Amino acid sequence: MDQVAIATVYLEGNASSHFRPVLNSARVYAALLTVLLSSSAAFPVGTAAADVHARDPRGARRSPV
Repeated sequence: MDQVAIATVYLEGNASSHFRPVLNSARVYAALLTVLLSSSAAFPVGTAAADVHARDPRGARRSPV
């Protein structure tokens, strides 16, 4: 296995960067918060649907087995 040098080219000697720590972190946390809120909202809906499905036509609960 050989090592090969890779030429790196930076614009204007890497004078600027598009990395914004606060803004980039906020965007990541916003995406995670969106998933968390979506899951939290879907949980009661799924639970209610499962509860309705678990009842027989007479309204009595079926045994879990």
